[in-house]
Amino acid sequence: MNSMFCHEENKSQLDDDQVTTHIGIKLDGLSKVLGLNPYDKRGHCCGKLKSVSEQDIQLVHVICPQSFECEAMDCQPHAILKKTQEYHTSRVTLVKGTKIYDKVPVLAGHCPKCKAIYYADHEHFVDERLVDRVFSGAVLNGSYHFHASFSAFMEFWNDSFQSTQYTTSRKFSQRQVWQAFV
Repeated sequence: MNSMFCHEENKSQLDDDQVTTHIGIKLDGLSKVLGLNPYDKRGHCCGKLKSVSEQDIQLVHVICPQSFECEAMDCQPHAILKKTQEYHTSRVTLVKGTKIYDKVPVLAGHCPKCKAIYYADHEHFVDERLVDRVFSGAVLNGSYHFHASFSAFMEFWNDSFQSTQYTTSRKFSQRQVWQAFV
């Protein structure tokens, strides 16, 4: 709730009713900007808002540095800037849990003061396929608990998940499963 107030608004000097009123005003303004207000300028109801389907709105995945400010000891907290130019932005296949996302942009950042470069913390494969810790954990669990070979895990993954998704990416190879294991 503190992030809803600017430094100049001095939230500490407001009572609970004033805090609620300020937040209400901000949310009302946001609903108008987003076109989610069912009333016209005179306060008359224009009709009921349509429901929003979760399939109509999907997450946009972007792989970027975890930090938003420079963490160098000799550099005072300074915002990192986007280093990757649009035409140089890599687009990779992201495997997150059991879902596959195509053409996910990978961004890097840099500190203009100390020139430090910040990359996302990820495992990188030669063919630009990135996996998250859920997938890497599944490879480890399959190998240890079921004594599965990398070839068996690759076939399991491709038959169970790859074939059920609408993606243009290639099937996993034994080498990629090995890289996730490593």
